[in-house]
Amino acid sequence: MAIFIHRRTLTCLKKAYLLWHWCFHCPFFAAEHWIDVRVPEQYQQEHVQGAINIPLKEVKERIATRRSG
Repeated sequence: MAIFIHRRTLTCLKKAYLLWHWCFHCPFFAAEHWIDVRVPEQYQQEHVQGAINIPLKEVKERIATRRSG
């Protein structure tokens, strides 16, 4: 039994593999950063260890502050 793979499919698979390899082996992705956008009360009840709480209503404001400052 022969299996035929179209050249475009093979190219896409190669690119997907390279992207996967780059994402998990590049130092840029070595550290994870979690932003919890729930209200502080929900964050205090439970959250992912190391997560930073920035309520969703404040996200745009904080982005604007970082860009201007």
